[in-house]
Amino acid sequence: MQVERQPLQKLDQTRTGVQTKLSAVGKIQGALSSLQDAARTLSTITTWQAAKAESADNTIVGASAAGGAPVGNYSVLIDRMAARQSVSGPAVASGTSIVGGGTLTIQMGSSAAGFTADAARPATTVTIDADASLVDVVSAINSSNSGVTATIVKDGANSRLLLRSTDSGESNAFRISVTESGGNSPQAAGLTMAAFDPAAPTAGRTILNSSAQDAAFNFGGMPLTASSNKIDGIVQNTTIELRRTTTTPVDVSVTADNEAIRKAVDTFVKAYNELNTLVTENTKYDATSKTAGALQGFRSVLTVQGQMRDIISGSVATGTLRRLSDAGIEVQRDGSLSVVESKFNQAAANPRNLQTLFAQTDTVSPANSGLARRLIASITSILGTEGTISGATDTLRRRIGDIDAQKARLETRLVDIEKRLRTTYSNLDTRVSTLTSQGQRLLNGLGGS
Repeated sequence: MQVERQPLQKLDQTRTGVQTKLSAVGKIQGALSSLQDAARTLSTITTWQAAKAESADNTIVGASAAGGAPVGNYSVLIDRMAARQSVSGPAVASGTSIVGGGTLTIQMGSSAAGFTADAARPATTVTIDADASLVDVVSAINSSNSGVTATIVKDGANSRLLLRSTDSGESNAFRISVTESGGNSPQAAGLTMAAFDPAAPTAGRTILNSSAQDAAFNFGGMPLTASSNKIDGIVQNTTIELRRTTTTPVDVSVTADNEAIRKAVDTFVKAYNELNTLVTENTKYDATSKTAGALQGFRSVLTVQGQMRDIISGSVATGTLRRLSDAGIEVQRDGSLSVVESKFNQAAANPRNLQTLFAQTDTVSPANSGLARRLIASITSILGTEGTISGATDTLRRRIGDIDAQKARLETRLVDIEKRLRTTYSNLDTRVSTLTSQGQRLLNGLGGS
């Protein structure tokens, strides 16, 4: 049976070889997808409009910028910071002290001219149980979604109720009126500890710590106000964060982010080189060791490699930079890409030129589009259901299926062969036993005479 199984072993070896090819094609498919992703990044306009913002003093003004932010220099002078309204109640023994019950009516509004209720935000009523502690009051306020947050602050041996508006800005002031239900503990301050009216800040037992106010600042010579100290979109795609007041302007600069651009290009070069290495290693023949790569002579993969190299070595019809080499991205003897620092830095000084090289679109003649867009289109076709890689994968899978079918038929045949051999040997064994028995009887008879 070992002899009979030799064809099966050869089929297993063939299947392993085909599976190795399929695995190699899968890796090339993954490398093509990575190259396509890198090319998509280079085809996106925001990549070439990457910007960064820097502040001359981050302790006073913070700054950040996203793609598309206009390049420029600005001065920021902060006269007043935006603030939340903050009030604190009288001291009580602890957070578990019984405050008593009743209702809190919280009205949001503007701190201008004392207090003006905001008609668009109806008052919120918060019900407090009769035996509520200070902790219970805090929990009820925080669960009310009223625009006010509460916490307990330790003041030496005592505790105080601290109330703050959720958001900063003049329009986020609050007024709290209280209706007590009685039954307060003698050692507690009572639920009226939470009552406060910005129009009469000294009338009750609550203390005003800070009023709700807008930030006031000068940006690029223009006086502005904002409800928050973090201001988005003051310049397109730029965020300014006010951190403390100052008497002298702080310079903020928005510049092209060449580091982000270089990172995108490096990712593209790396993805292309990984694909180039993968194809080369799998299709080469080493004459010294007389070993071939898993895909040596595999036409479909060689075709893909040729298509990628044609695009990489191609040119665009317009623009200052016509080829990759004009941007300092040069093809090496082994087909890989390498970035010449000085030449690339010179090209990156004007990102729009690089954008044209990689990302320009020509709907009339797609062959004149940027190199990244051509790669995307080519790889999409290659990886498509009717593409080269899909065809190669399907062919290899069919071969594995055929081999498995052959193995199944051979396994069935081997079972029959083994059964036949066992029957033959069994019959032979019976015949030998019979002859041996007959011979023994004959010998016994001859010996007896």
